Amino acid sequence: TAIYAARAMLGPVLISGFEPGGQLMITTDVENYPGFKDAIQGPWLMEQMKAQAEHMGTRMISDHITKVELTKRPFTLFGDSGTVYTCDALIIATGATTNYRGNKSLEAHTMAMKTITDAIAIRNQIIRNMENALLYDDMENMNSFLDFVVVGGGPTGVEMSGALAELVRGPLQSDNFNAARHIDIYLIEAGPRLLPMFDDDLSERTKRDLESLGVKVLLNTQVKEVKHRAIHFADGTSIPAELTVWAAGVKGVPELKDLNLPLAGNRIKTDPRSEER
Repeated sequence: TAIYAARAMLGPVLISGFEPGGQLMITTDVENYPGFKDAIQGPWLMEQMKAQAEHMGTRMISDHITKVELTKRPFTLFGDSGTVYTCDALIIATGATTNYRGNKSLEAHTMAMKTITDAIAIRNQIIRNMENALLYDDMENMNSFLDFVVVGGGPTGVEMSGALAELVRGPLQSDNFNAARHIDIYLIEAGPRLLPMFDDDLSERTKRDLESLGVKVLLNTQVKEVKHRAIHFADGTSIPAELTVWAAGVKGVPELKDLNLPLAGNRIKTDPRSEER
């Protein structure tokens, strides 16, 4: 955003906080950034984007904003350093975090799917589950490690469950066919259809495609509690779950509450133009 604002000759100021760069600063290999045939280092990529922003005219400041005042223009921002900043337009890009909806069992017994670090942790857990399953000869013990569940039928949950299915049909099946064929993948959605933000036809096609890959799609199924190796639903039923990925929504970072911003639940309250109300 700062780069494009600078290209428009708006003279932007970027206040990056004391830990700039976000998840890219702890990511060793970025393989999906456009323009590079090989994986690149996250910190190096952030350095390049920072240098480009500065070259285009962005002024960089390291400070932590503790409060904002938006009742009149120019807007006023108060920094932890004691500096007071003013601006005519304010873009808040502090990111988001996983929304567990106040349910402590979800936070304790599920894995988030929000960052690259989360994705690596999920991949490693799947590999560990396969290795543990192969330690047993009897199917009951083997199967106890092979129940994978994704909660949330939005884009993230759909992509995650599909990726798990492809992982089973590919590398995991090649490593151990007998164990891979006993893997169960569930996609849980509390609403009546997947991808509710899209057309009904796309939702139905998505469901069919996932089921053709072996994913068990459960609609109108609300998670009440997640325990060790089990998910319990609001209707009293349950399913086994050795690995549960929570992909049922995000919320604004906790610091938003400290900024004196108008909030709607856990998000900044805006109008249809994404302007603060």
